[in-house]
Amino acid sequence: MFLTRRPSIDHERMERMTFARDNLGKIIELGSITDIRARPLTGLDSGRLIAHFQRMNEVDRYTRFFSAVSDDGIRNIVNGFDWSRMIAVGAFRNNLLLGIAELGWEYGQTPARAELAMSVDREYRNVGLASWLIKGPLRMGQDRGVREVYASWIGGNDPVGRIMNRLNARMSMDRSVCRADITLDPLFTGATEPDPRCCPPVTR
Repeated sequence: MFLTRRPSIDHERMERMTFARDNLGKIIELGSITDIRARPLTGLDSGRLIAHFQRMNEVDRYTRFFSAVSDDGIRNIVNGFDWSRMIAVGAFRNNLLLGIAELGWEYGQTPARAELAMSVDREYRNVGLASWLIKGPLRMGQDRGVREVYASWIGGNDPVGRIMNRLNARMSMDRSVCRADITLDPLFTGATEPDPRCCPPVTR
């Protein structure tokens, strides 16, 4: 359940927000939330990351990991991260990790192609935090040579679909899994007709 009192959203301000490299460590504002900081994560943050994932309910864990994962399973996943093959940025409020966006690549691969994943605590969703947060690893990834990014999510996770659409992703669906492919090129305009099963239109 979301909190009863949800932060107000200044949509015009959200459209103007950008993620510059020197924004890391600085305070950002998301509507009425005025004290969030973002910074790169390292292996020293494993405990905070475990706690963030363990706060997820069963549905969110399945959505994030594509399977039912116990607390011990989450601990094993995080402790198995190879931080030399990933770029991660976390959002903090009062030293609590609220969300993470990460890029990762396989052994033996150059980071020219990387997978994007993200998660945000339930009470901080739908205020633009994920949209803002993923810009950090994408820009840092470009500095490392990443040129193509892909992401997968379970169909029905409409907020992720809309985020991918705003990134001009090419989207498709195979059975119940949506996939987005993103070219990190300023000239890339993306698909002209995103798959409506992965990115349903916003109704007002």
